[in-house]
Amino acid sequence: MEIREGRADEWFNRVIGWTHPFVKGKDESFQKAKIPGKKKRQVRVAILDTGFAYCTDSDKKKTSSFKDKVQKAESFLDDEDPGDGWKDDIGHGTAVAYQLAQVCPDAKLYICRIARKVNGKTDADRSAVVRALKRLTEDEKWKVDIINMSFGWEQQDDDVECALHEMQDKGVLLFASASNFGALGDNNILYPARSRHVISVDAADGLGEPATFNSSSVSGHTRERFSAPGWKVKGPANERVDGTSYASPIAVAIAALVLEFARQPPLGKDDEIESYLKKKDGIVRIFRLMSIQKGPEKLLFLCPWHLLRDKEGTYGGNGEPKSKRFYVAQQIIYQLRDEFLPRKGKIGQSLLMD
Repeated sequence: MEIREGRADEWFNRVIGWTHPFVKGKDESFQKAKIPGKKKRQVRVAILDTGFAYCTDSDKKKTSSFKDKVQKAESFLDDEDPGDGWKDDIGHGTAVAYQLAQVCPDAKLYICRIARKVNGKTDADRSAVVRALKRLTEDEKWKVDIINMSFGWEQQDDDVECALHEMQDKGVLLFASASNFGALGDNNILYPARSRHVISVDAADGLGEPATFNSSSVSGHTRERFSAPGWKVKGPANERVDGTSYASPIAVAIAALVLEFARQPPLGKDDEIESYLKKKDGIVRIFRLMSIQKGPEKLLFLCPWHLLRDKEGTYGGNGEPKSKRFYVAQQIIYQLRDEFLPRKGKIGQSLLMD
């Protein structure tokens, strides 16, 4: 096994062995927990990409382990039928969905086909992106918590930017892959990753070593940059894939795990907590708690077990004061208070003793 492959696999092993048990609780007690007066909701994620492969017998075999995560799939390309969302002639969107399903297996996925191969190059159609974002904004059946966009253009699109602004105003977290072309071009962090409404994600190996194909900071975009595994990670057919395209859905899945935790006791008793976590500045504060700085670009490499883990008891206890689960809830609340106070009063005051 190549060293990069081993590092990627070890990162996933830690998420599965440490973070998943903590979020779910013993016997999945917290994942299944019901809070009086509140409806149980799974985190919903939209993937804007090349579709989801489920047309041929080969497709169905390859995606059988995670197809049930997909709730809807639709094509938003002009000359295609809506049902063409269930095809993926490139396999890119399917591999993106696979990464997300591995890291946050309880998330519900909504597939928007907005890209295909044109003249040998995968191209995201701007009009299709706008139509997809409009559907996600207006249709209750397509209402999601997070959107992943593993595509990019050199130039900003005003219609897309307006739609992204509206999505973030409605409390939807937005993520995009930074670039796979190093320092090529004047704007090497592509759009929409460089939109002020979007969290940009670079790629690394499983130990956080930045990938050689990441964009360069010379571009002048000086805000914090997060990274996640995107170098020799497994695809749905056990092939190895590279790119910030695969790092972005992994970061999305980590955000989904945070939201999942926030919907459980004790945080789930206060809807205000989730509303602040679904603001870009809110989730960024939590990402800082679970990241380590790596490389000359000072990328913040995401390691969710730095926050979502119980080193002594595995499952975080019962959620009562003095348990690890309660301690993590406190840390989340304190970060949100630091970010949004004094404007918003005592966030989480009903849950914690001040």
